[in-house]
Amino acid sequence: MGSAVVSTRQAFVTQHTTRQESRHDLADGTSVYIGTVRRPGYLLMGVAGPMPTHVADALDQYRSQEIPTKPGDPRPRWLRRSAIEDPQQTRGVAAGWPLLCLWGRTDTNVNRDPQEAHTGVVFVDLRGVRTRFPAMPMAWGLLGNTLFYGTLFGVPWLVLHMLRRAIRVRRGCCPSCGYDRPEGVGFCPECGHAYAR
Repeated sequence: MGSAVVSTRQAFVTQHTTRQESRHDLADGTSVYIGTVRRPGYLLMGVAGPMPTHVADALDQYRSQEIPTKPGDPRPRWLRRSAIEDPQQTRGVAAGWPLLCLWGRTDTNVNRDPQEAHTGVVFVDLRGVRTRFPAMPMAWGLLGNTLFYGTLFGVPWLVLHMLRRAIRVRRGCCPSCGYDRPEGVGFCPECGHAYAR
């Protein structure tokens, strides 16, 4: 979880961001506009819609810039479920490294009361700036990050432990506690460790 917080904070500090925008026509006759910001350990998606495809076609005629239309729905599963009925806009954020492991979203509909619904978002004031942090766990991301960091820190510890035991055996000491190993005794008189024969 610490990696998610650091990734989120780093993403808000970084100034230059490339945002990719696209329109996606869904199978149910609706369309969504998606703006995506991706960095290592951070994903921010802004979604406008879903709206009927004919409304999206009419919007495209009045836009000053052309937005590419792509097939399929690139929204992650956690960004498809809405906390309020018929959201007009959704802002989702996910963080974690090497895998995204926490998510949060804000759904907005100005015609509903309340207008905003937050799911898995914690707001923190950092130097006068209200920053949103994701707080809902993603099981596979947490499991993958746990395995990654466990391996990252566990393997060097295991290698050092095995190296220390080998040095103790070479010096004629108990591999477990380092006490002098007496001749002809099958166990350590200090810790009781049984010697291999």
